[in-house]
Amino acid sequence: MPPVPPPGLPEPPDLPARSARTARTARFARGAPRDFTLTPDGEVVLFRRGRTGDDPADCLWALEVETGVERLLAAPRAGVDSYATDAAARLIVFTTAGALWVVGSEPRRPPTSRPVSDPRPDPTGRRVAYVHEGALRVVEADGTADHAVAGHQPIGTARTGEVLRHQVRFLKRHLTPALAPADRSSGQ
Repeated sequence: MPPVPPPGLPEPPDLPARSARTARTARFARGAPRDFTLTPDGEVVLFRRGRTGDDPADCLWALEVETGVERLLAAPRAGVDSYATDAAARLIVFTTAGALWVVGSEPRRPPTSRPVSDPRPDPTGRRVAYVHEGALRVVEADGTADHAVAGHQPIGTARTGEVLRHQVRFLKRHLTPALAPADRSSGQ
């Protein structure tokens, strides 16, 4: 029979149950929203979170700010690894298990090289840049015209500087407008 605590003291915690709960919830981190994106109009918040507090696979969610209603946008079995949006947050892309996915009325997987990492839509939502085996690639949002714009060069080779310059020029030309600060001098 376990010892009874003196009157006025709380019961000792059930350590085996607490340890199991802590492990199941990854130290209570599972089920917590993360990686937030607020749409430019401020009406929707996108984020990653599991379906439950012990679900190890993150899903992609949209929260309507005014109503508090959540919509499940994508729930791949392996979980959403990362996601990104265009400037207007109309085009949403994510990766799961090394594959690129595009969110529309239903998530779809465009035919791209695999594995995919770090997908980034251009500001207009027409193209998606991503990394495949060290090469920077671009695909149209509809999945056509997938091509490399800069190949992988091992660090220290003679062409490394040239490849990096090409990648910077590409990023400036296609992605920088969305990252540039808004012109506040005109009262906008």
